[in-house]
Amino acid sequence: MADDDPVVTAARANSGSPAYVGRFRMVPAPANRQPAAAAYVRRPGDAEHRPFAIGVLRITGDRIAEMTAFHDPGLFPAFALPATLPPRDRPGRGQGRRRRQMA
Repeated sequence: MADDDPVVTAARANSGSPAYVGRFRMVPAPANRQPAAAAYVRRPGDAEHRPFAIGVLRITGDRIAEMTAFHDPGLFPAFALPATLPPRDRPGRGQGRRRRQMA
């Protein structure tokens, strides 16, 4: 992809950049017996993640051969996906999953 590609620019942007889109969350969304993921975005100032796109994977053997993205939030109801997701902040250091200690 070219460096001036808007998707690449948005993905590289930090929260202080004018190109910043927001925080993303993805959830599984099987489509026609193919693996897929629904992407939600929480834009600056929003309290919830809102529909952004659905990515459908084509698997060949044990590899991803292709991903097709549908940037149409209107498709989310057809996949029985929720209209919004609540924010889920990452746990701070020392919180979340515990690591197994080595003896």
